[in-house]
Amino acid sequence: MARKLSNLEYSLLALIAAAPASGYALRTVFQTTLLDIYSDSPGSVYPALRRLARDGLIVGRSEKGSRRREIFSLTSVGHAAVHDWLRSPIVARDITGANHLTTMLRLAFLSDVAPDHLTAFCREYIDALHAHIAVARRALDDGSKLSESSVLAIELGLADLQARETRMRQLVPALARPRAPGR
Repeated sequence: MARKLSNLEYSLLALIAAAPASGYALRTVFQTTLLDIYSDSPGSVYPALRRLARDGLIVGRSEKGSRRREIFSLTSVGHAAVHDWLRSPIVARDITGANHLTTMLRLAFLSDVAPDHLTAFCREYIDALHAHIAVARRALDDGSKLSESSVLAIELGLADLQARETRMRQLVPALARPRAPGR
C-alpha cells in the first residue's frame, strides 16, 4: 500500500474487520459511539470507503432487499493493513498529543480485530508512558530555566501520565483472567 491511511480509514477497516457492514451502518457507528469525533456525513465516510476500495483494501457486494445496499468486507490486503496498524510498536511520541488519539483508537479496536495482541499492546503502552514520565521529571528537575506556568503545565501532564500508567498496570493482570460471556 503506497499511501498512509487516515485514522478515519483505519477505523473503517477495523469496523469492517469486526463485521462486514454497509456504508450506512458504518455511519451509524460514528453517530452513536465515541467515534463521533469523526464526521458521520456521507461526504466523509463514502469517499473514504471509495478510497479503501480503490486501494484494494475492501470490496463491496450488492445486497438486494427492500433497498439496494453495498456490504463491505476486507480483502487480504485490507486485513493485513489493519493488523499491521494495530500491531505497530508504541513509542513515547504515541502517548501525547494527536498521536495519543491514534493510540487510543488502536486500543479500542484490538479486542475485536487482534485480541491476541492486547496484552503486548498494553505493556508497550506502559513502557512508553514510563519513558515519557522520566522525560517530564527531568524537565522539572531542571526547573530553574522554566517559567511558573511551564512548571504547572509539566506537572499537570506528569500527573496525567502517572495516572494512565497506574491504571494500565492495574488492568494488564486482569487481561489474563477469563471473562464472562458477553463482556
